[in-house]
Amino acid sequence: MENLQNLEIEQQILGLILKEKREFDKIEDLTKAEHFCIPLHQKLFKKITGLRKTKNSDGLILVFLNQCFNEEERQAIVSMINEASTFANIRDYALSLIDLYQKRETLKAFEYFQNSIIEDKYDFATSELLDKIAKLDNENQDNAKISTPADTEKEIESETKEDLHLPTGFKKLDKVFSGGLKKKTLTVLGARPRVGKTSWCQQVILNIAKQGKVCLFASLEVSNREVYNKFVSMNKSIPAWKITENSLNQTEKKDYDISKQELRESNFIFYDDRPKSIKQIEAMVKQHIAKRKLDLLVVDYIQIIKRENHNKNINISEATAIKDITSSLKKIAIKYNIAVLGLAQLNRNGTDAPTMNDLKSSGGIEEDADRIIILHRQEDKNGILEDNGTFNIAKNRLGASKVIKFSFNGEITTFFECQ
Repeated sequence: MENLQNLEIEQQILGLILKEKREFDKIEDLTKAEHFCIPLHQKLFKKITGLRKTKNSDGLILVFLNQCFNEEERQAIVSMINEASTFANIRDYALSLIDLYQKRETLKAFEYFQNSIIEDKYDFATSELLDKIAKLDNENQDNAKISTPADTEKEIESETKEDLHLPTGFKKLDKVFSGGLKKKTLTVLGARPRVGKTSWCQQVILNIAKQGKVCLFASLEVSNREVYNKFVSMNKSIPAWKITENSLNQTEKKDYDISKQELRESNFIFYDDRPKSIKQIEAMVKQHIAKRKLDLLVVDYIQIIKRENHNKNINISEATAIKDITSSLKKIAIKYNIAVLGLAQLNRNGTDAPTMNDLKSSGGIEEDADRIIILHRQEDKNGILEDNGTFNIAKNRLGASKVIKFSFNGEITTFFECQ
């Protein structure tokens, strides 16, 4: 059953609850010693449970370690404390721990069933198996966390506006959004091709990163080099084409070097090995949260994320596939307590100002997104996009809808709100 145990999860949980009592409080209602697979971990959790129920338990940690464990065990425990990530969501770890425990117990029940069915009557053996599985199911239901109004009030009081919102740098947009992109929510920006949706999201990433927030950019379509050059260009208002053609003057070269240095010191990350599936995107998020905090995930763009885990022999409609993707992005936002911004392609047809209905396979996007922004710039008779355009906040689950005017400087690929 080696594949049904996870040493890292067990060590993270134990390290976190040894570090801080509040981490223990988050999982006390659902975690038991038998959920751990390693005997030392079971023993350690039992001891911690007894210790954490005392009022001044933090001061007793060293005494507790010296009295209850030998030198080799103490070294292992100290390593758990030192390596525990304070950015981890301990409740998610606990639920994963329980899931592995239930799988191990279910496998044991089936092995018992295989042996007992030879010696006992079929009805008796089957009844025993069903009883064991039912017991595991009931335990899983018992793990559901029940929140009272008082619990919710405490949670709200502990969250500041700064914790919840990420200002985009567009003041009118942030005002409509009551502070900016909100954690645990999915925001979708839709636009027709060439309008500038990737440029806008990179501008937002820069603005948020400069506030000390950590942003992760999953660019599924644009090359890593193009992404980097555009960030450098935007950061110091250097014409992007001059960077591409290596035709910078002396002042621009100086700004270029300064911009690169600032980007090296900034709080955003983007990937050389671009993710293609929703599982790979979530793996990216988990990888970073295990090492450091994460505030914002940006995905460019939703309709080209690959859907996984479906039978290739069954035809899945595009609308169903997109629905699975948007549901997964919303779950990632909630599970990892981050804001998710997903870009989406609008249908090319039509010259009128687009609406939510123009989102490709829009049903799932409309349902799962907490906010939808439609970015639009009108084409002239020659097919050239105008510099002026609008942000149409077509959906805002926690606020009003509104249209905000902007201008676009194509030389430096930058948007500006109109006064």
